[in-house]
Amino acid sequence: MSTVKRKSEKKSRRPAEIAYRAGFGLRVRQIRVALRMTQAEMSAALGRANNDPISRLERGQAEMLPFDMLAGLQMMAVQAGYSAAWLLSGEGFPIPPSETASRLLSELHRLASAAPPEPSDKEI
Repeated sequence: MSTVKRKSEKKSRRPAEIAYRAGFGLRVRQIRVALRMTQAEMSAALGRANNDPISRLERGQAEMLPFDMLAGLQMMAVQAGYSAAWLLSGEGFPIPPSETASRLLSELHRLASAAPPEPSDKEI
């Protein structure tokens, strides 16, 4: 028996790989935006000469990711309030806890200011 893969077997994995790369790219972008960095700044922080690696990652077009770059992205994820596991798998809560708390407080303030005034003794 031969262990050579047929083209049809190779194609059956391709949509899953494409979906994973796209999801990973979106998570990288989310981290970059949370850190308020440009693609060029993130690339420089990861020791890259230009922003092409980050651009390709975010578009889901990167085939291979060097270990040092992955390790740097994981550290950036943690710095932005995400877990390194979330970066790799997409599992877990996608919004950093500090941002979630900030959104909840903003919503509470908005609701409190929009609440109708309580009736006074004169109105009763």
